[in-house]
Amino acid sequence: MNATIVPAGFRGATFCTALVPILAFHLSAFAGGDGSMGNPFTGTDVPARMDVGTDSTGAYYLLDAAKSFGSSEVDVGYLGRQNHLSIISGAVVTSGPGEVGYGDETLADPLAGGYNSVIVNGAGSSWTMSGYLAMGDWGSHNSMTISGGASVTNTNCWIGAGDDTSADYGNDNTMIVAGAGTTWTCGPSTSSGGLYVGSMGSRNVLSVSNGAAVVSKWGYVGSGSSSNAALGCDNAVAVESGGSWTIANALYVGRYGHGCSLDLSGAGSAVSCKSAYIGYGNSGGALLGTSSHMTVSTGATFTVTNQCYVGMATKAVDSSEGSSLTVQNGGAARCGSVYVGYGDAADATEACYGRLLVTGAGTTLGCTGTLDVGFYGCFNSFIVSDGAAVTSASSYIGKGAGDYGIVNAGTGGANSVLVEDAAWTVANELCVGRSGDGNSLHLLSGASVRCGTFLLGSGYVAGDGRADHGSGNRTYLSDAALTVDGILYAGERGYDNTMPVLTSTVTCASCEIGYGDKADGSAGWAPCTDGSPLGCGNIMALLWNARLECTGDLCVGRYGSGNLLYLARGGQLAPGSESAITIGEGSATDASAGCDNRIVADGYGTAWHCGTLNVGVHGGGNSLDVVNGAAVYLEADKVSVADAPAGGKANTIRLAKGFVVTTVYKDAASILDLVDAGKVQVWSATANGGTGGWVTASLADLTQTYSMDGAVLKAATALGSFEGYDIAGGFTVLTGGDQYVDTAWALPEKVSGQWYKSSWYGTFFTQWCCQNPLTVETGMDRADTEWIWHGAHGWQYVYPESTASATWLWDCATASWWYTDSTVYPAMYRLTVAEGVWGGAWYYFMGGSMPDREFWDYAADAKVPESALAE
Repeated sequence: MNATIVPAGFRGATFCTALVPILAFHLSAFAGGDGSMGNPFTGTDVPARMDVGTDSTGAYYLLDAAKSFGSSEVDVGYLGRQNHLSIISGAVVTSGPGEVGYGDETLADPLAGGYNSVIVNGAGSSWTMSGYLAMGDWGSHNSMTISGGASVTNTNCWIGAGDDTSADYGNDNTMIVAGAGTTWTCGPSTSSGGLYVGSMGSRNVLSVSNGAAVVSKWGYVGSGSSSNAALGCDNAVAVESGGSWTIANALYVGRYGHGCSLDLSGAGSAVSCKSAYIGYGNSGGALLGTSSHMTVSTGATFTVTNQCYVGMATKAVDSSEGSSLTVQNGGAARCGSVYVGYGDAADATEACYGRLLVTGAGTTLGCTGTLDVGFYGCFNSFIVSDGAAVTSASSYIGKGAGDYGIVNAGTGGANSVLVEDAAWTVANELCVGRSGDGNSLHLLSGASVRCGTFLLGSGYVAGDGRADHGSGNRTYLSDAALTVDGILYAGERGYDNTMPVLTSTVTCASCEIGYGDKADGSAGWAPCTDGSPLGCGNIMALLWNARLECTGDLCVGRYGSGNLLYLARGGQLAPGSESAITIGEGSATDASAGCDNRIVADGYGTAWHCGTLNVGVHGGGNSLDVVNGAAVYLEADKVSVADAPAGGKANTIRLAKGFVVTTVYKDAASILDLVDAGKVQVWSATANGGTGGWVTASLADLTQTYSMDGAVLKAATALGSFEGYDIAGGFTVLTGGDQYVDTAWALPEKVSGQWYKSSWYGTFFTQWCCQNPLTVETGMDRADTEWIWHGAHGWQYVYPESTASATWLWDCATASWWYTDSTVYPAMYRLTVAEGVWGGAWYYFMGGSMPDREFWDYAADAKVPESALAE
């Protein structure tokens, strides 16, 4: 059993171990009683008040036949101690209310009415009360056991009914319900029927096990005082080994009480209720309802018809005081909706540090409604891990007060969700930061999340036209998958939100990075409450072979400004063949909208392909930046770079040792027009007085001839397009054709267009046969057209008879033949010739991109730069 449910009085031992002395006492009494108790009272001798006084001797009472007390109250220990009643052998007992251990706070003696006990045991044995059952009414250390198929019926029940002004009363009482066919019914058909485990009292316990069933109309584990945090604390319930507790209305674990718990475990064990509150503070002071916990494990089932709240209006000040629901090790929870941290729109200190954990293979949580983490609450968390599965209709991580037009920066902030090696399915909307700030979603190591719509940073536009927050939120993926059936928003009227994606795949129907929207349908866009514009400063980064597959359109900065899509270290963007990519879409009447947005492709191995590209629609200062060996595949006749708006900055395509590739070579007028119009720029190290800067490119900047020993690269200007590659500057490749070279030697998979990814040789772009503008003289009397452009190695000619087990490549940058294969790469053998004598040496490719590759020279046992091999 999870140790977290053990009340303070039992800490240091397991819950079951703590019950052993109680069970031993009951069994000895049932066998004939302790010698100090004297002879038992039996049958008609048993009085309604079973009490020999306030001394420590006590008495033993036995009912093994039918007994009716009429409407009289039955007291076992009325201000007295160590009295015991056994109802056995099919005895049927009826009475009015029942008291087991009745004390009196006016006596100033917490042990008055203490250490009394009752056993109801055996099939047919029963005790039916027309009124309530109080076990530990101002009394402490009392116990009651219902077992062996027996039954008890009453209206309300209090286990540990203490005093509303003192923490000394109603403590350390225990109720045990055990065995198949054993039932305890607390009046669910009446207007009352509340079962209280710790009503002002503390460290009280209910155990339901081995097929026993408890039924009540209400359930309270720790019902304290809204004005005294010392009352109703550390109470515990354990339902295990096939036991069940059915609650017609609400379950409260920690209703004002601190440190209360419910542990549900074992196949067939079940707790069900209409609604549940785990940690309930009701806008009270510190500690009320905090540190309350429920655990569902090992085949048990927790069912909540409507809402389940974890930390409702609790004022926890750190994680040690937070309330939690844990579903683990094959346990199952089924709820209408779940709220982890449910607070007040006007109070940011409410509903903090709530925690939901779903972990372990076969563990499930199903929500037919919403699953919210931080509903006006802060610092709440949700973790799904180790093979667990969660479903919900919708989910919000950090829901702030903007939904009602109330400006409060503190609500709905700093909440977090972690999914690792597990699955989470959201049928409709999944939102990280809905008018909330600083919230996060982390998907790690095999996590799989699927949703209808995904929103990162959703700033609600209030009735006065202002956006209320939705800033500083973060979604992070590493070795994970996010599938969005509809639109993915990274910054939906929110600002400064980030989405780094590493070695992961994100799939969506369409994508908006920085969506500003009009506040009220007018020409202008109202700022956020802190003056920031809508949908601005949002970033999505695709890193380390991460991939964004967008089957529809993608826009970076639709009405928003300063947004960025960044691809690096092998990041891939794979839009659909009919997709349109737009960088900066503004307003014809508002020059401040849709400005300064960028897509940056950075580094070798980074590549993407698109159908239509629009750089700037009304907005200005937008750009596509291709740098440091990255390559972008464009259809030349589908590229548009808009003129700068009045008074605004120019929209551009910018290249710095980067490559733009286009398939259309016969009719590339649109590309040429962009150059002629000054809309293509290159990086110049000498610009701005030597500090460097972007300068307008000319055709000569982008089409150059480069010669070296053994190879000649030529620009075929007759094709009417940019052809060639400046090895020194590394600006661009813009060429075309419609026949592809053979790629079987690399065993690749097609990425898009003419881009391929080999499991052993990396990502490369195929040149076109027969119409290649490059020629090569190799010394081997071959002049074929089997060219590729590799993200790291640049232009390479593939010997036509190459295979994955024997690959020969002419490397332009080093003007030499290299041998490698799928089993040894990145080790490569460089073939050289000196004075007619062939020779060579083994090298290991360590990284970098041409012309800055680095190799390990096995013969010299040293690292060498590419420049040393190109001499």
